[in-house]
Amino acid sequence: MATAYVNQERFGVEFEDRVNRLVNTDPDETPLLSMIAKRECYNNQVDWQQETLDTPNASNSGVDGADVTNAAGNYTSPTGLLNYTQMPQRPFGASFSSNRIKKPGIGDGAMSMFNHEKARKLKVLKMDMEAAMLSNNDRQQPLPESTQAGLIRGTQRWMTSNSIDASTAANKAKYGGAVLSRPMFEALAKSCVDNGGTPETVFANSTNRLKINDFAGDISRDVDSLGRKIMRMIDQIMSIAGLQNIVFNRRLDQSVLLMMEMKYWEMGWLREPQSYVKGLTGSRTDGWVEAEFTLISYAEKTSGKLTGLTAGA
Repeated sequence: MATAYVNQERFGVEFEDRVNRLVNTDPDETPLLSMIAKRECYNNQVDWQQETLDTPNASNSGVDGADVTNAAGNYTSPTGLLNYTQMPQRPFGASFSSNRIKKPGIGDGAMSMFNHEKARKLKVLKMDMEAAMLSNNDRQQPLPESTQAGLIRGTQRWMTSNSIDASTAANKAKYGGAVLSRPMFEALAKSCVDNGGTPETVFANSTNRLKINDFAGDISRDVDSLGRKIMRMIDQIMSIAGLQNIVFNRRLDQSVLLMMEMKYWEMGWLREPQSYVKGLTGSRTDGWVEAEFTLISYAEKTSGKLTGLTAGA
């Protein structure tokens, strides 16, 4: 077998060619977290109230000069609601050597790898909060100095007034299966409207995003001679709820679609995301990032959900 030798006297020592760039290959967008209103909160239990109006009475008319009768049903108190705070954490660390080594896209020097890991974990922390708010988790009270961590009640668990489970036998027969269809979509929108809402935002993952595109049908216009293509992608849809914006959210499960009237939802910060240095472990600096937040649902009956959806037969 022939052996190749490098003549270092002739060519010298060659440096490797490494691009000074570090690319993240995972998406980190958080649509709900970006869109929802924010407020401060001051306790790990956040309380609020809601009330309703009496049913309109077309025959409501009093007799002139007669006394007005007050009944027990004329006195109503607001309904108290609450949610607990959740405290997501993401630990990280970096060795002394990894800080000093020159790294593509990061560089070198004191705490360079530590600070890079801190920024990366802060992105993941935001994704954790997005997933928690979109979830069907129920609230759990945080008990300090115990084994019980706090959990927020997610949007799916709050939505009880307007909910269609596509996986039930009755709904499969009604809508022709558990695949998202226009009649199913319109039924949820109608339910929200009948309960007083006008949900303007629809969150869907990739499967149901494509199903919504099918609502428009095939486009019959020709592609023009200049080579510009007509794309069939629905970003807005007009329903009984009015103009609704279709928002792609990859953190939402493929079996779920959410319709939300965003003015009735808020995120509460007890503590905004922050990094902390734990200290030295051998020749490594350890730390973590942490936040504490909750989700406030002022009027869940204005929003709704489709669950049990499937991609196809």
